[in-house]
Amino acid sequence: MPLSPASPHLRWNAVKGWAAATLLFLAAVTFCFFALYYEQLMHKGFIIDDAYISLRHAKNFVLGHGFNFNADERVEGYTNFLWTLLMTPPLYFGYPAEPLVKVLGILSAVGIIVAVFLLARHTVGTLPGILLAAALALDPRLAVLSTWGLEITFYPMLYGFAIYALLTGRTVLAALLFAGACMTRIEGVLLVGLSALYLLWSDRHLAPSSGWLELRTLMPWTRRFLVFSGVFAAIFGTYFALRWAYYGYMLPNTFYAKVGTPWNSAARGLKYIHEMLSRMGLFGVVMLALALAAGIGVWLLVRAIRRHRQALAIEPLAADQKERDRLLLIAMLFVYLAYTVAVGGDHFGERFIYHALVIVLVGTVVALSFAVDQAARALSSRHQGIQAARPVLRTTIASVVAAVVLHGLATHPHRFGDMPGLIGWASLGVYLKNNAPQGASVATDAAGAIPYFSELPSIDTLGLGDIHIAHKKVPNLGRGAAGHEKGDPQYVLDRKPTYFASWVGPSGEMGRDYNRFFDYRTNYAFEGLVDMGRWDLNGNRVHLAPAGATEDEIRAFIKRLAPEGSPFGLAKRLPAARPEVSLRHSDLRSRLVDPLPILPDAILVAKAGHQPTHVLFGPYFRFGPGSYEWKVTLSFANVPSEPTQLCQFEALSGSGRGEAVTYSAPLNSVEAAERAEIVLSHTFTIAGEATDADQNIRLWCEGKADLVVRSVVVSRK
Repeated sequence: MPLSPASPHLRWNAVKGWAAATLLFLAAVTFCFFALYYEQLMHKGFIIDDAYISLRHAKNFVLGHGFNFNADERVEGYTNFLWTLLMTPPLYFGYPAEPLVKVLGILSAVGIIVAVFLLARHTVGTLPGILLAAALALDPRLAVLSTWGLEITFYPMLYGFAIYALLTGRTVLAALLFAGACMTRIEGVLLVGLSALYLLWSDRHLAPSSGWLELRTLMPWTRRFLVFSGVFAAIFGTYFALRWAYYGYMLPNTFYAKVGTPWNSAARGLKYIHEMLSRMGLFGVVMLALALAAGIGVWLLVRAIRRHRQALAIEPLAADQKERDRLLLIAMLFVYLAYTVAVGGDHFGERFIYHALVIVLVGTVVALSFAVDQAARALSSRHQGIQAARPVLRTTIASVVAAVVLHGLATHPHRFGDMPGLIGWASLGVYLKNNAPQGASVATDAAGAIPYFSELPSIDTLGLGDIHIAHKKVPNLGRGAAGHEKGDPQYVLDRKPTYFASWVGPSGEMGRDYNRFFDYRTNYAFEGLVDMGRWDLNGNRVHLAPAGATEDEIRAFIKRLAPEGSPFGLAKRLPAARPEVSLRHSDLRSRLVDPLPILPDAILVAKAGHQPTHVLFGPYFRFGPGSYEWKVTLSFANVPSEPTQLCQFEALSGSGRGEAVTYSAPLNSVEAAERAEIVLSHTFTIAGEATDADQNIRLWCEGKADLVVRSVVVSRK
């Protein structure tokens, strides 16, 4: 039977299809190998700390407490509802959820590879799609992130397939996938809005030229738009209304804890975009794509205005369906990067960039090929050969850009830290579960593995899982590390947690400024350290300090167990509060020497002859409501015989400009010569709620006698 003229073309397409499928399969297998390799090398069966926050919500749901951080508090401390929901089946049947989320993460990453290939093939050609798929298969970051236990790969997989379904006419499927994506990350609604506009734009040729108020003339134009919007609204709208009614806030609690004012967040977001794309070797090519696409758009708009043709700015960019598809991806690239800048990026490295991974990769390739294509179109009126070469030129440029992406991802090493610290937190959680007294609770700034494994009521001191802290007003929010700027130590102390778990200083002082609070210093004692440096999963990692250890013994204990610094410690609430706080050398400062040397029997020794200055000031403490007393014990030697002022003692509120000196008393040489030891004291009161102002003492000396400051004590009256 003779072959038809079309048969060779059909056979060639079939060969290309099988070749592409084979290469795509090899890319998926290669990626899975790398993902499992990094899982065994780095994660050892654990997921990152923030993933345990989602897992804690899932566990509480299975136990009948709702999707909440604590059983008795309605707090949406997660941002990935659908992903968290997927964690519940193994927990319900009594199995660990970590293996499931790792498998789902790897499969979702394979889905990203497929979605990127399909979108690239649809918009710019098969070869760029294969190159982008290869880039992802060889990307160590994607392999590591896929087993983190977060929605980092699940979310872009969902919206990637949703966009492809939309571009290929599967409107209902696109709406379903977009609903799932938005139930995973709420910012997906930005892509849904652009997709709805795309449908109206694509079907505008069906718009009526008259009779705009007649339903029968509007239906052909808006049918796909209405179907898409209706299906999406029925699913996501129902979910959104229910979660708003349940939690009481329109956005997740984490949004209020992380996102600051637009100008502060934008500065941090721009820095984040630059650093993360540079790490991936993509900053230059992405910025070039955005600049060229924006420049072409402005040029066409200006030309349209000059020619007084309102449609000229759009029609040349939408001569066929494929060009409309490309413009949608370019618009999504602009909008998603703008959103990332507006919220200030993220604390966990490239996570937000990988949320936008499908759009960043395909959008960049499409934007650059689009810019070249439009330039060729403008020249084709004078050079007829360019018009015929445009498809080849577009595919060539897209392939070159895809090759640049492949090189950047495959050759720029990832900078993810290892996981011993997480294993330490998990070990601490298990220790608390086995040793905490009945009714105990824990306050921590590592609010994932510790609360999850301990199963104790927990206070997230950074506010991701706490409504009060998340909604606390903080000046200049957005300038610091995302998610690590808010806190309210006095509020946490008022809740009287049994344990504090955080990074500690050389003397066991608790991080996040808790050591500066009188209520913490009188009610808590250093309990022990967590070994954060070992890889092995066996053995106890919680090392308890000797009972009743002195400050010097605690320093030696910490130095022995954490010689490289950055120790993570545990403090426990005392059965009865201490009556007073004797300040340490690390609590105070001096203009003569800083830091203060550790002396066995004194806080400070200052010899005569020094310049008049503040020889002692601090401790920048904060207090709850009540009455308190400062006591400074000092002595002088070699006091001059003639009457003269030796020092000035001040108690003040505040540590900056506008500080209020509440007490000031001079000490002269006559009084110093008469007494071997002098006690300077001042009583002050904090009325109403706890003050945000630091409370301090200052000792100003003339330097005319030898001074020894024996002790500085503050007590509750």
